[in-house]
Amino acid sequence: MNMSIEHDNRVIVVGVDGSTGSLRAMRWAIGEASLRGCAIEAVTVWHAGSYGAATGQAAEDLRAQVVKEACSDVSDGPPISEEIETGVPEEVLVARSQRASLLVIGSHGVGSIRHAALGSTSEYCSRMAACPVVVLPTPADGDRHTEIAEC
Repeated sequence: MNMSIEHDNRVIVVGVDGSTGSLRAMRWAIGEASLRGCAIEAVTVWHAGSYGAATGQAAEDLRAQVVKEACSDVSDGPPISEEIETGVPEEVLVARSQRASLLVIGSHGVGSIRHAALGSTSEYCSRMAACPVVVLPTPADGDRHTEIAEC
């Protein structure tokens, strides 16, 4: 049985949770989408208590803030759709990867030994996504080379 997945080469999915990691991911994705000539889907996955958001509206506000800040220096950027979905973040992002050309997420730089390189969401997405995954690392203190350049 041939179970091929059709990726939309015109869409980059970005996980947005209001963190500085998701801001780095959005900025990187904007640059990549501009190079590829494709659109961005900024996806925030919400469930009670996620990302410090007490309500779905708070989650939407976080996403809007990240997208606005990431686009603040971009005069002619790619089209960006902003979406909110209820569920488990890693499962929703992996489902979205089924049709995307790329999934971009930011690392939160968790400190546990098990997740020293990746957080649980980025680790899960890296293993399970149907398309390539880019995980933007947390910059080391004082390491300017890992900072994301302005768009």
